[in-house]
Amino acid sequence: MTDTGGPGRAGIRRRDDAVRPPVVPAARAAYPQVPPRDERAHAMIRLSVLYPSTEGATFDHEYYRTSHVPLAVTTWGLDGAAIDKGLDGPYVAAVHFTFESPEALATAMSNPGTGDVMADVANYTTIVPVLQTSEIVE
Repeated sequence: MTDTGGPGRAGIRRRDDAVRPPVVPAARAAYPQVPPRDERAHAMIRLSVLYPSTEGATFDHEYYRTSHVPLAVTTWGLDGAAIDKGLDGPYVAAVHFTFESPEALATAMSNPGTGDVMADVANYTTIVPVLQTSEIVE
């Protein structure tokens, strides 16, 4: 960094002049390189539905695993989903669906059967779910 000097600015340094350590080629090779966004074929999307632990709430894990999640998978034309049963932490359950693209997620959400998926929530829980949509980076 360099001292910008000037009245009232003594000692202030510009960040762009910072001395950066050299990149060691061996260290770089140890980590897989993620291509820049515009070089990726497309962005895979994960929709996570999380059910927070809630005092006095009910959650039927068996119905969720054997009926609700398969209904969502079939309705949205997916290959499957990852289901979590919370043991400790802020959530009693979660499910993670993977979509080929943001457009595929939008198409699934606009599917007429999505209304049936949403209406089915009342059959296994009194918890209001929290949704998280993420781009899968690796």
